[in-house]
Amino acid sequence: MLRRHARTACTVLAAAGLALAGLQAGSATAAPHGEDRAPTVRTAADALGAASAQPELLRAMQRDLGLTRAQAENRLAHEAEAGATAAGLRLDLGGAFAGAWVEGAESGTLTVATTRAADAAAIRAAGARARVVTHGLTALERAKEALDRAATAEAPVRYVDVRANVLVVEEARPGAGARLVAATGVPAAW
Repeated sequence: MLRRHARTACTVLAAAGLALAGLQAGSATAAPHGEDRAPTVRTAADALGAASAQPELLRAMQRDLGLTRAQAENRLAHEAEAGATAAGLRLDLGGAFAGAWVEGAESGTLTVATTRAADAAAIRAAGARARVVTHGLTALERAKEALDRAATAEAPVRYVDVRANVLVVEEARPGAGARLVAATGVPAAW
């Protein structure tokens, strides 16, 4: 779907943070040799150091997002956990995975989109809200890559809006987005 203006909603899940959180969320620390104690499971928030965020970051979040210090700390922890959960669900859902995002001042609500209604129970079991959509994230990303290869300065911005489950093309000149889509064969309904 072609759009002239970007949506103001922010999709919070940085790729590097997701990968790190997904890999480290289930890590455990083994007991020293000879000790009989259960391993300590680290959370994604622990692995990413959310509790020891730099004061400058917390002040910026307070200033820019209008949060209290406690809300900023909670937001960092929630986003780390959401990243780990989303990364795990992306692996579990495979090609049906259609994106993930957090909502709320403290990013306390994770939504995971899928193209299969049957996945909703597994998404909810992981602690997230489920949303069934039409297009998988991989398909949208491939379509965006095709647009990126053919783009000109007349359609300078292209991105996947996972919340709306569409591919967005912003144009500098009327009709430039439609011409770009037509030239690449990407369906205009995306």
